[in-house]
Amino acid sequence: HIAQEAGGGVQPVDEVGGFAFNLGMAYQLGDPGTLEASLFFTPFEKAYKDPYLVGVAREESDTTKYGLRLALNRVMGTNLRVNGFYLRDDVDDDDIGARIPSLRRDGGIYGFNVNYSFYPSETLEIRPRLGIRIGDYDGESNSFTRYKFDLEARWRVGRWFVVPRISLGTTEYDEINPIFNQTRDDDSYQFNLMT
Repeated sequence: HIAQEAGGGVQPVDEVGGFAFNLGMAYQLGDPGTLEASLFFTPFEKAYKDPYLVGVAREESDTTKYGLRLALNRVMGTNLRVNGFYLRDDVDDDDIGARIPSLRRDGGIYGFNVNYSFYPSETLEIRPRLGIRIGDYDGESNSFTRYKFDLEARWRVGRWFVVPRISLGTTEYDEINPIFNQTRDDDSYQFNLMT
C-alpha cells in the first residue's frame, strides 16, 4: 500500500518548532490496529523575552518544549487513523508574562485529529484530515481553540513520491489581548509540496 511505503499516519506537531528529537515505538494490536507512541522534545528552541518590544533589539530566552504523542492506525482493519498529543511549553525568561500576566506563555497544547485514506488507483492516495487543538496557557490571552483541515495526496511515480498538501485553519483566542485591545482570531492557509 502507498501509505505503508510512504510512512505512517502520525501528523507532525507544528507547534513543536523547527528541530525536535522523537523517540517512539509501534505495536501491532491485531484487529484494533497499530498503536504508535512517542516522546518528543526540543533542545534548541528560543523565544523572545518580550515579543512586543519595538525600537530596541529583542533578547531571546530558552524555551523547553516536550510532550507525548499517541496514535492508532488502521483502526479495525480500515484506513482510519486517530492521533492525539500533549505538548508542554516552558519559557525560561518570560518578561512579557511577568509584566502582563494575561500574556504568560507557559502552558500546554492538547491536540486530536482523525484522517482517512482513499485509494482511487494503485499509485494515488488521498488523505483528508480534521483536527482540533486546545492551547491551555497561564496567560488567557494566549489560550486558544484551533480547528484545522488538511487535504493531502501521495502520488507514486516510479520510485518517487509527490506529496502535495493544503491546509486551512482558524484559531479563536480566549481573552482580549491587552497589547491590541481586542481578542485575536487567526486564519491560516498553507500549501506544501514534497517529493
